[in-house]
Amino acid sequence: MVDEVREEFGTAGELILRLYRDPEAQDEYLSLYVRQWPYDASVMDRINGISERFEAELADCSGWLLLTSDFRKPGGADAAV
Repeated sequence: MVDEVREEFGTAGELILRLYRDPEAQDEYLSLYVRQWPYDASVMDRINGISERFEAELADCSGWLLLTSDFRKPGGADAAV
């Protein structure tokens, strides 16, 4: 999935991988955030298109990987994760 995200968004796009922990539901999963600047109206359509291509593969896994964006500028203080 990372290779396809990199291909879609190029080297100017920043990728952040985080483990999300939900304290209320005691749930955790990986989140892969895409950051770019500027953002345009197609970002979420492009992200959703990549996610859809991996749905079948991820359905057979014990965990989950969420591909999304937090719409922050690349290079923020938390970028080196």
